[in-house]
Amino acid sequence: MGVATALVTVWLLWTLRSRFLRGLLATAIGLALFVWAGLVWVRSALSPGLEVLAEVPGPPDSRLRLVVLEVQTGAVDRRTYSVRVRAGRGLLAQESQLWVAGGAEARPSQVRFVDARTVEVIARGVCGYRSTVDPVTLSVAPVHRPPPGDGC
Repeated sequence: MGVATALVTVWLLWTLRSRFLRGLLATAIGLALFVWAGLVWVRSALSPGLEVLAEVPGPPDSRLRLVVLEVQTGAVDRRTYSVRVRAGRGLLAQESQLWVAGGAEARPSQVRFVDARTVEVIARGVCGYRSTVDPVTLSVAPVHRPPPGDGC
């Protein structure tokens, strides 16, 4: 897509006879690139950082693993923790969120695979949450979002 845009731009600049139209087109393209670069920078500055706190391997002969993350963003006043199921590594890795909670004491104390399709998250030492994970599509049911505070 980028190469095609560059070729069309060069072609338009080449075919336009008027210097004024060439300058106008070059200015418009330069302004569009500047706005695009600004939007990319703002988006990367606002996207949350994900710090991996723990990683739990899946059942034997499984490509799945559980990852406990701390979400770091300027938009949240408190710490937010997330448990996600991941498959694969590198650029082709897939992940699905299965549990998220906010607050200093919200960090899950234990995450584990109960069996090949069931995941358990224990938070605040007593609150247990179970979700079913499809190992092929990584669909999760249910995704747990416990309320903040002391209750489960």
